[in-house]
Amino acid sequence: GWYDDRITTINPHFGDEFNGRLIGVNDYAISTSSDTLVVEIKNSDSSVNSLFVMYNKAEGINANPREAVDKVIITQGAAGEQSWKLAEITPGQTWTSANYFLDKTLSISTSTEASDGNVQYITTTIKFVDTSCTDDSQCTTDLQNNCLSEQCVSSVCKIINQVDCCGNEV
Repeated sequence: GWYDDRITTINPHFGDEFNGRLIGVNDYAISTSSDTLVVEIKNSDSSVNSLFVMYNKAEGINANPREAVDKVIITQGAAGEQSWKLAEITPGQTWTSANYFLDKTLSISTSTEASDGNVQYITTTIKFVDTSCTDDSQCTTDLQNNCLSEQCVSSVCKIINQVDCCGNEV
């Protein structure tokens, strides 16, 4: 693809999170490997298409977008198919999807726009909302996957990928 080196793919079901700089397409050529143009959020349920998160910065080659100007956009779709816009986030705000995976809430939080002198970006965090716990018995998600377990780690319920299970090579 055109921007493969600035696409980050995560799967929160396996504990993946994203905390980084989202840039607009116009800054691609002057960005560094620490910048991200698109975050793909995979869903372990193969019947559910991925979510894609991008910064719709209105400048340069993207100077006149028709909607979601200077906002973070969340779309859902599959490669080579039509995608659908789910939401647009004003920088500094948070979007959540309750029950994104079983009873887990997915959270996408954004900062206000910042600049490093060259690239304008939005610091973005994508993760499941933490559930507090004191022991494993309080982490009760019905995972229905033998390669995952939920455990209390540092007072937070976390989904843990079981080592070398079902060919996952973890």
